[in-house]
Amino acid sequence: HQRLTIRIDGQPAAELDLPATGGSLGLIAEKGTCLNVRRFVLDGPGTPCSFFLLPLDGLLGAGQSESAWTRQSSGFRFGAGYVSASGHARAKWNFSGRGARLWSPRGPAYGEASVLLDGKAVGEIRLHADADQTSSVAWSADDLTPGPHAVLLIRKSGALPVDCVEFQS
Repeated sequence: HQRLTIRIDGQPAAELDLPATGGSLGLIAEKGTCLNVRRFVLDGPGTPCSFFLLPLDGLLGAGQSESAWTRQSSGFRFGAGYVSASGHARAKWNFSGRGARLWSPRGPAYGEASVLLDGKAVGEIRLHADADQTSSVAWSADDLTPGPHAVLLIRKSGALPVDCVEFQS
């Protein structure tokens, strides 16, 4: 276990035992309140970890209306995703990190899509399969320059399933 000390205005406010595993640390304000943090310092060794951006994050990031998509549950990594055969179907996830993996199910109704990273075409993915397949990594980039990035998925043919993006801090 590790010890976490929380200080407010330089004075210890709480001390907690933390399990020795990776994870996130966040501050949450109660509804109707405001939290102003002028300084947030983590002291000690950090470890890389993964975070996920979900299907709705991708739709909203691309300015897509959720109502223009069909919500589905079968085959998606976390049990829900969106599908569209619209000519304007796309999804975009913004993240800050050093790597990314695009997850997607495959199946008979799905087609092909273009993948852009930071505005540059980096590949085409084929999501068509003779039988439904559960979500797996469809595209990845593991050695990005640490910092802000964007993954854009654009429908080329067939229906486009939108699942999630996993990114590494």
